[in-house]
Amino acid sequence: MMLCVYMAGLDPMAKTYFDGLYKYYTEHRSSINPNLMASKQNSDFITEEGDDDSATDGDLDIAFALLLADKQWGSNGSISYLNEAKKIINAIKQSDVNHEAWTLKLGDWSDDEDEYYLATRTSDFMPDHLRVFKAATGDQDWQKVINKSYDLINTMQTYNNNTGLLPDFIAYDENDDSYVPAPPEFDLEGPYDGKYYYNACRTPWRITTDYLMSGNTSALNQLTALNSWVRTKTNNNVSKIDSGYSLNGVVIPGYNYDSAAFITPFGVSAMISSQNQNWLNAIWKYAKDNPPEGYYEDSIQLFSMLIMSGNWWEPSY
Repeated sequence: MMLCVYMAGLDPMAKTYFDGLYKYYTEHRSSINPNLMASKQNSDFITEEGDDDSATDGDLDIAFALLLADKQWGSNGSISYLNEAKKIINAIKQSDVNHEAWTLKLGDWSDDEDEYYLATRTSDFMPDHLRVFKAATGDQDWQKVINKSYDLINTMQTYNNNTGLLPDFIAYDENDDSYVPAPPEFDLEGPYDGKYYYNACRTPWRITTDYLMSGNTSALNQLTALNSWVRTKTNNNVSKIDSGYSLNGVVIPGYNYDSAAFITPFGVSAMISSQNQNWLNAIWKYAKDNPPEGYYEDSIQLFSMLIMSGNWWEPSY
């Protein structure tokens, strides 16, 4: 949905595609909070039992996309993009936010009776989205979520040996009253839940975007460390960025291959300093020449290229 808006200046069908994707969302709602979207559908576009709850990252992107659409096309047509965005934003606050810790939950399915209630997914840290939500709704509670997200980003410095890498998931250790990288198999996704893997690979794009758009320096030290680490680790050779790391920067065995999902977000993080220009240029060239990999990898690459090329914008309220 976001890409449809960003491509509207080039594709005359962009609004038609956007409205179709919006309709798809309305037909696949979460069974827990019906203003949010069921996170999975099968190849027949059917939501199966057990997959009928939401995932926070998808909810955040849908709401942000509707705000983009409001500014691109207005809200006086058959869909009031602004009103629908506000419904989803309010639903995210209600069901995807932990109101005790002001963390982003993993989805609307997590409640105070399960072990994941205090956990969070680093790829959901989209402070630029939350900042726009705050402006569009006037709800100051979004600042609490922004502040907590940045607190957790900086807390992970304790565990990453100044690499700037974040884990896929952050868990809460009740014994030490602290947030820690998740243990293996934490969210049932695999043994690398506490490592820089296929969720956290999005963080250089997601987190840097807020700095580029707003100038917020809350994570600048982490981003600076991240750029320094990856450039040193690879000796400024983009193709040597591997596809999974422990937080100390050691590659996960068997994952020493290149992928756009891991490489192109570093192009966004490189934009924090002109000293990274040659590195940024090399990542752009990789992205331009990289053959298609798959939906996930290609989507991350395209979003990263939009930002690197100066074609990312945010709705203002």
